[in-house]
Amino acid sequence: MAKRQIAEYRQSYILRIMATAVLLFIAFLSSSHGGVVLGCFILLILIWIWGFKEKILLYPHQLKKESLFGETVVPFNARTEFYYQFVSVSVSFVPVGQHTYITVKNGPHKVKMNSNIKDIEALRQSLIQVEIAVLKSHVEQSIQNKTSLDFGVLKVSAVGVAYRNKMLTYAEIEDFGVENGEFYMKKIGVRGHFFKISISEIPNMSTFFALLEYYFQQKLIP
Repeated sequence: MAKRQIAEYRQSYILRIMATAVLLFIAFLSSSHGGVVLGCFILLILIWIWGFKEKILLYPHQLKKESLFGETVVPFNARTEFYYQFVSVSVSFVPVGQHTYITVKNGPHKVKMNSNIKDIEALRQSLIQVEIAVLKSHVEQSIQNKTSLDFGVLKVSAVGVAYRNKMLTYAEIEDFGVENGEFYMKKIGVRGHFFKISISEIPNMSTFFALLEYYFQQKLIP
């Protein structure tokens, strides 16, 4: 029985249109050089074939990427890691948007995606729901057994949050959040950030924040 496909995501045309314009311009400028013109048109054909071939397929238990170079499948389970990165795009120092990067990995299996994928935000939201679902029992077990969970270089437990050789108990945390693409923590009585780390280094951000918020709220309960 074939696996049930939830959604399919393909490349947007923007990158290919831009590449077409550049290559046609180069071919026009090099019209007296047949080899350059031929090279431009061959590269142009390959770019459009690559764009048509590449697609992301979302299934209940796996993510598949098909491309001109083959296919990669990442299974969904408690070992799956979801990474997100957001980069501001500016033209002449004027912000014009945001570029999204997504990496889903499980052991040696890895799929990378970015804003060249049409409806990348819808894909990101779907992956967040998958992340929460596959890690739910893992998180519940950690809370029940009072064991720690690793999120990249961060470790969250019932005691506090550890970052390399730094440790903060929940009673010491004044505030935490995301600022300019970096996760930060502030310690009571200490000016500035106790530590900062790029969110691209933290896997499973949604689960990380949910668990952190749960423990943080527990300290507020009298």
